[in-house]
Amino acid sequence: MNQLEALSLSNDKRRVKGQRKGKKKKNGNSRARDDHTVVIRGNKQRLKTSHHKNMPQFYDSAKTLGIFHDHKLYEMNRMDLFPQLKDPIAHIAKSTPADKTQLVRPFLGISLYENHDKYSPMTAKELDTTEACSTYLDQYENSHGQKYGEDRDFVIVTARHHMIDLAILPFSRQFTNVNLLCAYTPGNLLEISQDPADNTNDKVGVNTDNPILKKICFSGFALEDILTESANDEERNPTFLIVENEIANTRLLMRCEIDAYNPITSHYTELKCYAKYNFGNPNHRRKLLKSWIQTGVIPTTDIVIGVRDTESGCLQDVRCYNRNLLYNKLISKSLPRCDSELNYDPAISVVWYRNLINTLTTTIASLLDKFGRDEPQLFSIKVDNNCNIRIEHRQNPN
Repeated sequence: MNQLEALSLSNDKRRVKGQRKGKKKKNGNSRARDDHTVVIRGNKQRLKTSHHKNMPQFYDSAKTLGIFHDHKLYEMNRMDLFPQLKDPIAHIAKSTPADKTQLVRPFLGISLYENHDKYSPMTAKELDTTEACSTYLDQYENSHGQKYGEDRDFVIVTARHHMIDLAILPFSRQFTNVNLLCAYTPGNLLEISQDPADNTNDKVGVNTDNPILKKICFSGFALEDILTESANDEERNPTFLIVENEIANTRLLMRCEIDAYNPITSHYTELKCYAKYNFGNPNHRRKLLKSWIQTGVIPTTDIVIGVRDTESGCLQDVRCYNRNLLYNKLISKSLPRCDSELNYDPAISVVWYRNLINTLTTTIASLLDKFGRDEPQLFSIKVDNNCNIRIEHRQNPN
């Protein structure tokens, strides 16, 4: 991080809601309500980085801890549990352009829209569960005789996609926000999950009522079926990687769904399906930036992109990027500038993410000092695309 000029959110206007300079808090019920809320005013245009040659990281250290499949925890030697990239596709990462053309040819022309109406996506509960992490925590305590990460200020347990949603927020053109719950367990455990009161995502993605958008979203799942094979699970139940990230004195334990494993490179692989794209298009750059962020918590992850024909849904090309290659393409000086979207600079997403984690933990720590650390506590977290942060204590959940 010494190559980054990080925006310190702690220097922004941090206040208890209703408390302004020169004014006393209101008396009565509003004061009691406001005592539970902290608002940190942000300004995403203040996010910036210094010149950086090396790709910055979202963490100080990272490691994989276990594999979770079909409600069971496995050691890290069970890579066979992950869907495996089929042999021709697995070789793309190390192939020349000429060889790559031959490797992908058998897959071109396959429809990615077929049977989209029969697909059943994971439920909201399945998508948000941290069963993998809680199982690991229980096993760790049983085998080590102590709680996991008890020497850290906090251990944050969550599904990876929540952290991705937070990291990509400043790059949104339109106003948007992320609404999460944070449950504190006495000690230092913070479990972050989706706020069930927020139903904004109920009809987006593959759950949309728009038949055209549904086909487009389904194409990503179809691509996984076409490019991978699974010897151990005919039903293709999702397989999760349990990943640990360290940021300062905070430890994150994340459940990460893995699309595929590449036995040739020994890398994990994220599979994406896009219409024909170019890095000069702002919408395309944001999608590619989000893919780079998604792979950021696991150091050995590549990205394979299937390019589809928008009208027919047929696969037209397969492209492979490692994280460094995608990073260099995103920061290329030949790309048109998009200052209002922070130029889709991946280093800025790292600055924002690391400072956000620091802000969340220090603010929650101060609220716990006020409301008590000896009993479970519940907080709501709301962050918008201008980097405004609102954390509210929701009383003792018991």
